[in-house]
Amino acid sequence: MKRFILIALAIGALTQNFQAQVNDRTLRFGNETRTTHVAAVGDDRWLAAGTTWAQYGWYIYDSIFIASFNDEGEVLSVFFPELAPAETHYVNQLMSLPNGDFLFAFESTLCDVSYDISTVRRYNAAGEVVWEITNTPQTWAAPPRNWQITPDGNLIGLVDNELWKIDVETGATIWQTTLFDYQSGSDPMPYKIILVPGTENLLGLGFPTLSFWTQHLASGGAVTYTPDSVLSLPDIYLDDLVAKADGWIYLMDKYHGDLLRTRTNLQPEHLTTQPGHIVDFKLAPDGLCFLKRLENGTRFYKTDFDGNAAQDLGVIANLLIPREMAIGGSKAIIGGSDGSGPNSLPGAPEYYPWTDVEHAWARIVPLTSTLATPTPDAGIIEATTLTQPTIEAVPIDFEPYTLYNISGGNFRLNITNHGSAMLEKVWVNHRFKADNVFSICPITEIDTKLYEGLNLAPGESTWVEFVDIRSIYRKSVPAEVCFWTSGPNDEPDFDKSNDHACAEIISSIPEAPVASKPNIYPNPVANGYFNVELAEPSLDAVQWHLTDALGRLALTGFLASGVVDFKVEVGNLPTGIYCLRIGNSAIKIALD
Repeated sequence: MKRFILIALAIGALTQNFQAQVNDRTLRFGNETRTTHVAAVGDDRWLAAGTTWAQYGWYIYDSIFIASFNDEGEVLSVFFPELAPAETHYVNQLMSLPNGDFLFAFESTLCDVSYDISTVRRYNAAGEVVWEITNTPQTWAAPPRNWQITPDGNLIGLVDNELWKIDVETGATIWQTTLFDYQSGSDPMPYKIILVPGTENLLGLGFPTLSFWTQHLASGGAVTYTPDSVLSLPDIYLDDLVAKADGWIYLMDKYHGDLLRTRTNLQPEHLTTQPGHIVDFKLAPDGLCFLKRLENGTRFYKTDFDGNAAQDLGVIANLLIPREMAIGGSKAIIGGSDGSGPNSLPGAPEYYPWTDVEHAWARIVPLTSTLATPTPDAGIIEATTLTQPTIEAVPIDFEPYTLYNISGGNFRLNITNHGSAMLEKVWVNHRFKADNVFSICPITEIDTKLYEGLNLAPGESTWVEFVDIRSIYRKSVPAEVCFWTSGPNDEPDFDKSNDHACAEIISSIPEAPVASKPNIYPNPVANGYFNVELAEPSLDAVQWHLTDALGRLALTGFLASGVVDFKVEVGNLPTGIYCLRIGNSAIKIALD
């Protein structure tokens, strides 16, 4: 059986300076880490999954993590699932199973074009893959991205127009059936389903329909579904639905801030119409819990099952960005990200904040208490330049004609503990404002360092050094670089306004050297190849890169020392404009 890579984290117990045992934790495994899905495993174990940009470099090469917490919010372990090669990945579902195992569905793709590998796995509590269903980029028969547990304990999921039922123990297919006529479009087209409690009948969400489907079993074992009733809701954007054992189906209108409920007769009634954008909602043992984005952050509400007796359980600060919630007994886990950085924007009810950097964030909170504010607070009060970074000017033959690479440098930073508890560790970050020539599939230009063993009492400061900043193919050189703190003691930072300080860098910008451009022929390219003729032999081995108009790497290779000409085969590349980079030269090439 396949296994996760299991990393045992030596993380101390949480500092619990919060009312009613509200436990916050932030996690970081690379340049940027974000929780997107959470799950409750029983009443005393929690899971959080998300993505992390694990390296500095081209595109958005990322990975996925799954973290396990105990009831006190301590991190027990972190799993990194084995992934298909791809530029970026998305978590589709994290669902606990009755025996303590969990189902995990994710997608591997390219950042801007169609290339989908969908995978669903069952994991046991020991971190072993029990079974897996996946497809290849050449196979459109991808497994469903979201699943429901059937009354007999197996799984049903919908992908496009195909409904699958699989064996929860083995992953084997029990049956597949077409839910509607996808080609004719004559039937409602749900994109999300839920099982009516106690049955395998379905309630489906579509655009803009709500539909009820009845299952029919033929004598030969064939399974079919028919839409018994369809309701058009053109003014409501239904985004999610959950089922209660007594037959009520609860629905979320995300953008209008409404919660509704219906039975299979499809006569929905509104339960709450408070202003705000609903992030997520779940059923608790005694009512409804939901998160709403407002101007000053996200509020956590609870009502009874009729939408009455509303309780405001508190506000979550603006740059703490909830994305999903799960309920376990009398507690909830809220998962999302902890944003930081001097260029971060708070967002609004209808859209999420923009942040320079994000840590994965999880909060475990009772369902009976007001949310408390985390107390750690660290910041940088001064930044000075010890050694200037190197600025390299690179000539190119198209606008802006000169690009700049920035590297190196040594900076001295004064870290101060503004909080009320000891500061043991903190992350320090640097990120240039976006200014490079690639706006799609961008380079990840974030430099981060973790400083541990600080042992700073409240009000104390210490100096640290931050070495080596990096930025490539920039259209300009900034006058200063800024640094900021995040994730003090692996918790959210209380006051983000005092986090950052800036240092000046080189005021004079070098001119680009005059490069001897290689001769490229034929250009435009019509026969599947082009020749490169250098002005003079290379003295050392040189790497060349061919990138498309979006900056994506198409081909690369090395020239041995002494080479003066070579041939590049491009017959398998799409037509368009490309850029060949050799040394300090960049030449535009057209593939016809």
